[in-house]
Parts: sequence; C-alpha cells; structure tokens
Amino acid sequence: MKRPLLLAVSALCAGILIGFYTQDGIWSAVFLVCVFISCFLFAGGAFDVKAGLKLAFVFALFSAVGLFGVRNNMGCADKNMALLAEKGESEAAFFAVVDEARKTDSGKYRLIIDIKKAIFNDKTSAVRNTRAVVYVDERCEPGREIVIKGAPEFLERARNPGGFDEFLYYKARGVEYKMFPEVLEKRKIRFSPFRAISQRLAGSFDAIFAEREASLMKAMIIGDKSELDDYISELYKRAGIYHIIALSGLHVSIIALAFAFVAGKFLSKRRATALTVAVLVFYGFLTGNSVSTVRAIIMYAVMAGGGLSFRKNDPASSAAFAMICVLVCKPLYLWDVGFQYSFSAVFGLIFCSSPIKNALLKFFNRSRGALLTTDTSPDERGKMKKFISEALASSVSATLATTPVLAWHFFYYLPYSPLINVVILPTVSVTTVFGFITGFVGLFSARAATVISVVPVITLKIYEWLSAFFTALPFSIVTTGRESIICAILWYAALMAATLALKNKDGKPRVAFFAFFIGFSLSFLKPFITPSDATVTMLDVGQGDCFVINIEKNAYVIDGGGLYGAKEGKNTGARTLAPYLSMTGVSTVEAAFVTHMDRDHAAGVIELLQLKKVKRLYVAKGAFDGSELSERLLAEARKNGSRISQIRAGDVLTLKNAEINCLYPFSGYGNDNESSLVLKLVYKNASFLFTGDIDKQCEREIIASGADISADVLKLAHHGSKYSSSEEFLNEVAPKIAIVSASKTNSYGHPNPETIARAESAGAAVYATPETGAVIIRVDDEKFKINASLRE
Repeated sequence: MKRPLLLAVSALCAGILIGFYTQDGIWSAVFLVCVFISCFLFAGGAFDVKAGLKLAFVFALFSAVGLFGVRNNMGCADKNMALLAEKGESEAAFFAVVDEARKTDSGKYRLIIDIKKAIFNDKTSAVRNTRAVVYVDERCEPGREIVIKGAPEFLERARNPGGFDEFLYYKARGVEYKMFPEVLEKRKIRFSPFRAISQRLAGSFDAIFAEREASLMKAMIIGDKSELDDYISELYKRAGIYHIIALSGLHVSIIALAFAFVAGKFLSKRRATALTVAVLVFYGFLTGNSVSTVRAIIMYAVMAGGGLSFRKNDPASSAAFAMICVLVCKPLYLWDVGFQYSFSAVFGLIFCSSPIKNALLKFFNRSRGALLTTDTSPDERGKMKKFISEALASSVSATLATTPVLAWHFFYYLPYSPLINVVILPTVSVTTVFGFITGFVGLFSARAATVISVVPVITLKIYEWLSAFFTALPFSIVTTGRESIICAILWYAALMAATLALKNKDGKPRVAFFAFFIGFSLSFLKPFITPSDATVTMLDVGQGDCFVINIEKNAYVIDGGGLYGAKEGKNTGARTLAPYLSMTGVSTVEAAFVTHMDRDHAAGVIELLQLKKVKRLYVAKGAFDGSELSERLLAEARKNGSRISQIRAGDVLTLKNAEINCLYPFSGYGNDNESSLVLKLVYKNASFLFTGDIDKQCEREIIASGADISADVLKLAHHGSKYSSSEEFLNEVAPKIAIVSASKTNSYGHPNPETIARAESAGAAVYATPETGAVIIRVDDEKFKINASLRE
C-alpha cells in the first residue's frame, strides 16, 4: 500500500491510547484481536486476502507496540523507590546527579535529578533508571553530584480542569517521582562535553548582548529558556510567534541548510550531507534533544539518505517515521503540547501548503492590484507572486493545522498570527545564523562578535515592535475554550475537504472555502448554538476558596484564592482561575464576589481583574477598610471598569432563571472571617450555600435571623475548621452534598475530621479538594452530576 508508515503511526497512536485509558489486560487483548479482524476484512474486501493479511499484521503489530509500550512507560523502574513512595512520609537519603536546574517564581530551585543510590533502613542500594523532580532552596548546577534527604512522592494528575498535568508532563520525560528534600551535601560537578560547550556559548551571549537579547539568543540557539523574562515570553505567545524562540524544526532546518551550503563548497554532495547529519545530531545533544528538534533531525536524515540513494523523497513518510521513533521510545509524548504542535504543523505544511499556494497564485494572476502590477518586468512580478504565495501558504497552512492544538491546550485563537509570521519568518534564518556566528566568534573575540551582533539585535527589536503592534489591535486574541475531541476531528476533516477541493484540477477556491466554513461552524461555533445548564466548580487553589458559577453561558466568581508569599501575577488568579475561565470559553465575568479581605480569598480576584473583564464586583459593606489588600482590590476594579457594590444581608442579585441572595453579614464590616459574605444561589429548584470563613457564632446569628438557609449543596465554612459547620447549622441546611476547599499540605489540619464526620452524619456526601482536586457540580433536570478531577 502507499505510505505504509502513515498506517503504522496511526496504529501506534491507537495502541498507546488504548493502553493508557484501558488498564484491563483482557480488554486490551480484545482490542488487538478486533483490530486484526477489522483490518483483514477491510483490506481483504477492498484488495485481496494477501493484502488484507499484510495490512492487518502491520496495524496489529504497531498497536501492540503502542499498547505495551505505554504500559511499560507508566510503571516504576525501581521497586524499592515505589515502596518508599507508597509509604508516604518515609524519608531516605539519595545520591544523585543534577540533570536540569531552573529557578522558580517562588525563589526555590526546581531540579531534575538522576538518582544513583538510596539509603533507607540503614542499607545502601543502587537505584535503577530513576529520575525525580525536586524543589530545593539551594542553587545546584547541572552536572553537580548531590546528597539529599526526603520522602519521594508519586506524580499527580491535573488537580483542576485544564490545569498542569504533572504526571503526564514529567512521565513523558522519564521522571517518576517528586520530592521536597533537604540538600545534605554538594559534591563535584560532572561536566559532559555537550553541557560544557552549551555553557560556554551561554556565557558568550551574556557577554555580548544586553540582558533581554541574551536570553532570547540562548533560547533560540541552545534551547535555554530559563532566563526569558515574562514580558517577552507572554508577548511572543500572544503574537503567535513563540515558536521562533522555542527551539524547533525551524531552527534545525536553518542550521542544516546553512551548514550544507557551506560544506557543499568544499566537499562532495554525499560527504557534505553525511557531515551535515552528524552536525545536526551533535546539535541535538547540545540543546537537550527536544521533541521538535529530534523530529526535524530524523526527517532531515531520512530525506537526505533517500536523496543520496536516488529514491524519491516523501516528506509525509519521513514525518511519520520520526513520529514512530519518538513514540516508541517515549509513548507518553503523545499528550505533550510540543509534540502535538510540532507534528501538526509539519503535516499541515506537507498536505495543505502546496494547494493553498497554487490557489493564491491563481488569485494573484487574475488580480490587477497595484502591488503585483507594478512597472517591474514580468519575471520579477512572477517571482514576487511566487514568494508571497509561498510565504502566505506556509503560514496559513501551519496556523490552520495547529489551531485545534492551541485551542485544546491554551484555549485561544490568534487571528493575526498568520500575517505576523509571514513578515517575521523570512528573517528568522538571518537572526539564527548571525546569532550562532555571534556566539561562536564571542568565544574568541568579544569586539568582533559585538559588530556581528548588530544584525540579530535589530531583527529582535523588529519582532518585539511588530508583536506589540499586532497584540494591541482589537480581537488580537479570541478565547475559544477547550473544545471536544469531536470538534477537533471536525476541524481537521474540514481542512482536508478544503485541501482536496483545492487540489482537484476542476475544484474552485469557493468550494474549498465552503467546505472549510462548514467544518469551522460545526466545531468553533458549537458553544454558541448548544444549550447549557448550570455548573458550580470548586477549583483547587490550595489553602483558599475559589468558586466559578456558569449559568446559561454567564460566569460568576466567588473568591479567587490566593497563596501567601506568591508574587502578584503568579498567584491563583493568574495560574488557576483565569485559565479555567478561558478553558470554559469565558472572556467576560458578569460578577465577582469577594467574601472577605483575607489573602486566600481576595488575592486571586485582584489578578482576575487584571486578566479578564469583570462587569461587577461585590464585597461586604465596609470591606474597603483602608488595608493594603482592599486598596489593591479597589484600584484594580476601577482600572477594569467594574461597577462596585457593597452588600449585606437582604440584598438580592437577580439572574436569568436564578438569583443570588446575601444572607450575611447584618451590619458593618468587622473581623475579616466574622464579616464574610454568606451567599445562597438558587437555580430553578437547586440551591447552593457559600459560607466564606464564618464561625459557629455567625452560624447561630444566621439561624436566629430566620433566613432560609436550606440548600442542596453546602460549602463548609473556613476550609472545614472544627470551629465552623456546627451540628445545629448542618441540620438547618440539610445538605445533600458538602464541599470544602483546603490545601493538601496545610498546617491547620483542615478539613478537620470532626467537621467531616458532622457533615456526613447530616446526610451529606463530602468532597474535599485535598483528595478530589477540583469538583464540578452540574445541575441537570434537578439532578446533580459530580465530576472530581482526581477521581475521573
């Protein structure tokens, strides 16, 4: 069959998915048998029995490789380490070598270490193929031998919908555990040749360039993004050009073409090609062998080898072979955003670029616009048309192919990205080549390198200016939310239909546009045409409260969490609340409530006001008491343009098919906890009671007021403190479900076991974030459907 490697990679991916989501060995065996029979029947009916057997064998073989590969990858290499992690708090001493090191926003250092030996129960034993991510207070350079003492923990799945999945991210990179250890001893540094060269180049960039340009050069040339400042990183992401600083196939291609051109001047074609492949392999080790780098190197090597053996190159087969190589070694990379982005961009370029380019050429040939009908010669006009068509086709095809990946992982679409890339991409080769030369020359002569550095400095300034210009335009970023897999399939089906329509000699661009528009409408317009009920989400923000209420496509927030000691811009509002809202497609919040002015409730709302439009802000009457936190909240609300209201018991916010009643406090604002807003949400026949951090005395006052506090769902007050949620109060509320938000590692003992027992005695099913992660409660026909992040 044509392109068997595409079939093989499809089978490999199917096996990985089945192996990951189906843990039962019997079902896995059933899957493989069904795959074999299906392929045989399909191919046997379409071709012949012999072809059917070949197809079935290939598909079943690669499915089995994927299935058993992912099972093996998810296991623990060393049994003793697994036993330590299962025991929980069993500490041991470990001898390890630092592989990667990066400073975190909190000031700690995150290290990836290779563990060599462990000492536990007074015995020293070798540790086999075990890596861990550890967080320490001391700086430890890559290559440094260290001795640490701590308790290994298993990696966790995402604690919030759309949040960081620690398990998948680190497992794909061969990391099995995490630790928060004490560094007992720092020993000698083992310098590998690749690390030594990389550090020399980094030092050269630091000496030649200014701080910002140096960090960009290190990211583009040697893949070191540890020193990128937040402004430039976020600016490039919003402009859709972050890929130019994330070491990728683009950079590898530039280096390969440049080196092959130079080598071809002195060597035969065969030797120049072989030397170029060797240089690329060396460059891969030098920069850490990222997925996109490995993909590009394998593709270049395969295509170069095919050219030297006088065989016709097939980019699609080369990309499929590279994909197989990566997934056989690291099957969990299938979930990695870098892997998905890199390969989707490549396949988009392979299958879509040429038809789009031809359609654009036809359009330009028919067009009589001033740009393409100048007084230049016909040859020059032809070259101009070809250049513009190729640049636009490459940018548009890569953008369209990666749009579902962006929507799934980052929940947005960048309309101006194709245009920015058309302008910037042709110059990236200049920036990369001159940057590489600058770093290399800087090892010998700083003065000469400074002269050469003028070129990349100018291009980087242009990138920054263009990014700032386009991101300031209206609709520079469109929040899409996370669409379903079905929507992504519809998108790619539409893209394929449009491409085939363009590729067909009799096809017209209008047919292709219509085919794509239908798929676009079915996928990205789905949230606007499908009905939705109400959901209440308790996000896991550690030791704090944060609730998001979605009622028929309108979003309301009660508290935003807030970790003590975290920098503004790096707290729960920016890292948890705003991303979750984006994931659900929310760009504007109808109203935000701050129950009281404690940091673990209010700090996240301050960040929310910086990142999302919030129409109204509600606080308790008198809450703006002049404290630093309340003044920051007030300032951000005014900057946001939010309408500010101070409320107390008796006030009601009327919504469509719902209302939010304020039941407490009765008088002015006093002690933070004792003045918490108590809010009751009523949607159709379902009710939720949010109690802030009130104590038993406040509960008695609310009961004495005669307010209707009965509710189906109760948020246990003060993170489940034993001084709240009294038996009397629970009996009055009579909840079916009790939810409580607290940190997994808090020092207060929240939620208190006595409080949980009281809630359960009152007939409530209890969900607490330390065990469940985020909890989503969906109201559907007066019934509750509950999803917990760590129990799905």
